[in-house]
Amino acid sequence: MKKIINILVLPCLILFSLSSCEEEEKDPFYKLSFDEIETGAYFRSILAGGTVNLNDLDNSVYNIQGELVTPEAGADVESIELWVEFKDRSTDSGDDDSVASTFVTSISSSSLPTNSNGFPEHTFNMTIPEAMTALGLDSTQISGGDQFFFQVVIIMTDGRVFDKDTSGDSIKGELFFASPFEYTATVVCIAVPIPGDWVLEMIDLFGDGWNGGNIVVSLDGVQTTYFPPGSSLTEIITIAPGTSEFTFTYTAGSWEGENLYTLTDPNGVVVLDEGVGDYSQENGPREGELLNVCPD
Repeated sequence: MKKIINILVLPCLILFSLSSCEEEEKDPFYKLSFDEIETGAYFRSILAGGTVNLNDLDNSVYNIQGELVTPEAGADVESIELWVEFKDRSTDSGDDDSVASTFVTSISSSSLPTNSNGFPEHTFNMTIPEAMTALGLDSTQISGGDQFFFQVVIIMTDGRVFDKDTSGDSIKGELFFASPFEYTATVVCIAVPIPGDWVLEMIDLFGDGWNGGNIVVSLDGVQTTYFPPGSSLTEIITIAPGTSEFTFTYTAGSWEGENLYTLTDPNGVVVLDEGVGDYSQENGPREGELLNVCPD
């Protein structure tokens, strides 16, 4: 009997060890003392999204609304900046019109209003024509599938800088922080959606939610954010007759290899089936707007 118990206990110890290792790897502050953790700042997303419609670039916009979270409630921040980068995804002809990250605007922390959470709040409202001007682009250089990357940068009063490259994965990916620092807008061609009930099924293989990953659905400009808080979640998205715009945008978090989803239209056709399922940190669903892909 003792041998049987030992045999049974050993796999349990192995499974517990593997689970503990993954939890440790997911928590970058594991085993660190409080004095070893550097405090800084992040821009927690409240709402972010927009549409870059190739058929109507002049009226295309992208908005990022967030609150500035710091140890001194913003008093230790000099300013927050918005930068934009353009990635040419249609380079078959050999021409690459990509433009490196370019400064757009800056706002002083002291000028920001305080929201009900006690944090300074700001909304970056960026029209695509403004972004194109900052990047030195014209409409002939924009094609379906190209991408704009909007980047928030925080400048501290002590000279430190927090952005997508200097902030940890937990800050950028975990749901509590919700501060990716970079937001992706893919150039699309808006199509009139099929009215009825669309079914969105979301899965997290580890069972701890999407770690900052999310889907933003916009119906004629009204946005709703979706993500599973645990292992899975199913949502019904009802498209009313007469709806002219239905956009579906995925934004990555951390541990992307755990995230899977399908989107099924009212006729039972699976329109999107996304995710790799390899439990990795980066190999997840495609980012950007995926429903209104421009024809080649």
